[in-house]
Amino acid sequence: MKATSVTNSANRKSDRGGKGMYKHNLGAQTIATLGDRLAGENDGEPVHDFVLMKTAQTNKHTGEIDDGVVRDVFSMIET
Repeated sequence: MKATSVTNSANRKSDRGGKGMYKHNLGAQTIATLGDRLAGENDGEPVHDFVLMKTAQTNKHTGEIDDGVVRDVFSMIET
């Protein structure tokens, strides 16, 4: 049990190229629940996976993606 705790702690504190800790903005809901909610807002049509992931990663208060690695990936995809 201690070994798992040490491993998980090390993973959380990993460098990630100076981009900080992984962070999402889903709260207590799952990605599936978010997808269902967005589909409901889209006349029952499922939304594209990119929209789903971007919504999950975007901070509701700032409108920005807090995770530096994810922000860079979305930037690459959008260009």
